[in-house]
Amino acid sequence: MHAYWKNYSEMHSLEFDNKNSECGSCTLSECGYYYNQCPMQGGKFIVTNAFSGNMINIEKYSTKVSKISEEEFLELIQNAESNISHPGIARRYNLKLNPGKINLVPGDELVVVYIHGGKLPANGKLPWNVNLSFEHIRVIV
Repeated sequence: MHAYWKNYSEMHSLEFDNKNSECGSCTLSECGYYYNQCPMQGGKFIVTNAFSGNMINIEKYSTKVSKISEEEFLELIQNAESNISHPGIARRYNLKLNPGKINLVPGDELVVVYIHGGKLPANGKLPWNVNLSFEHIRVIV
């Protein structure tokens, strides 16, 4: 270990995680992950009703996007933390209404339900005939 890193980690009483530093995403100078918190080892799994590249917290990234069926969506959301901001989506899929900022890094995954079509009712109810589509998105390096 380089002397600078040793001194730096001693100052903060943390050990630099050499095993994960070689994944290309988790060197102390790039992101500062310690103690096997490398996002390449598996990250957050979130269900949401919106996706934007602005949610990703690093400059160099790619996404792997897969269209999925509603059945696949229902299976995947069983293990996902909710970031749903639309009351109708939350009610339809029995998810917690939990809007908030999402900061993604490589290793994180999203399951997204998109609402298509005209204006939805202001009361937050989601008509059963509304057009929905579903995606599974993985953030990768």
